[in-house]
Amino acid sequence: MHTCVTNFQPHRDLASLPCCGRDAIQRNLSVVRLAGWGSWARITQSVVISLIVCLYSITMSKQHRTESKQHRTDPVTPIRVFRPDPASALLRLARLCAGPVERAQRALEHLQQRLFDSWLGVSTQESGQPTRQPGLVESGDNRPYDGCQWLPVRRALRDLAPCSSEVSVDLGAGKGKFLLIAGRLPYQAVTGIEIDEDLALWATRNIEQSKRRLRAQVVECITADVMEWPIPDDASVIFMYNPFIGPTFRTAVSHIFESYDRRPRKLHIVYDYPWEHDWLLSTGRVVVDNVWPRSWPARLRWWLDGNVIVSYRVVSEKEREHPSPQMRGPSFRSRLALQRWSMPNDQRFE
Repeated sequence: MHTCVTNFQPHRDLASLPCCGRDAIQRNLSVVRLAGWGSWARITQSVVISLIVCLYSITMSKQHRTESKQHRTDPVTPIRVFRPDPASALLRLARLCAGPVERAQRALEHLQQRLFDSWLGVSTQESGQPTRQPGLVESGDNRPYDGCQWLPVRRALRDLAPCSSEVSVDLGAGKGKFLLIAGRLPYQAVTGIEIDEDLALWATRNIEQSKRRLRAQVVECITADVMEWPIPDDASVIFMYNPFIGPTFRTAVSHIFESYDRRPRKLHIVYDYPWEHDWLLSTGRVVVDNVWPRSWPARLRWWLDGNVIVSYRVVSEKEREHPSPQMRGPSFRSRLALQRWSMPNDQRFE
């Protein structure tokens, strides 16, 4: 593979390009040769720069040829001097690639969902399978079933450093996608609550099908109503993938706070697609610890819309007046996301 790159001769394949584009590609190819195949970031950067300059050079050369023809027919019209503008070239390239990149991201999202189901021998996708009963959805608070994404949720849970003494609960488990993701981590128990009997039965089948690949000691799905089901006092992580909104959500969260008040402990609410974010912060009982993109690969400026996973740490009445410092994201984008989602932001959800 290395031999192919070193033997590549740009002047044979790129002879038809304008000199500006040829020179840029030749310079960046020399950078790739010197960097070696271990420096993927440098290789990617070189290729992107080459594409930008090449695209702009081709575009401006076409425009220059057109103006030259006009000048031959109308000598009065001046010919503009060709001055490369990297900013406009980058904008042109971004517009050109927006559609293919979006389709590629959706394909990768669907692929990782299919790989997860195939690997465990289960079915957790919503298409072609029963969702929540129409009567439950039409009541207003319950949302239609949709399986969470494997890699983003797994990353969020791993950042919380689960151990064998912790319990994770999924409110609105659906077909048990989260139960299988959390079950692959060293929890003591992973419990899902689902009001729809058909979905709860499907989740139980998926758990039995993938039991030999799960690390958690207990993984189960219970058919119950979150309005009546009490939160266990040993739960350390409460996960919700926007299963309900309005009064149902607020009642479920009040049960979480009651459980924490009975037994203060480290307790996180991991909220995927946080529809009730502003209301949850208005209670004064939670502090945002971290924010992650809810899709993989992460989209550009992912923190500016509702496609995020937010981790809230439940606090007591005393700690609400003197909150402990928040976690800081490891990257610049994570810090921007944490800054935006640490306060009410009037984000609109659909």
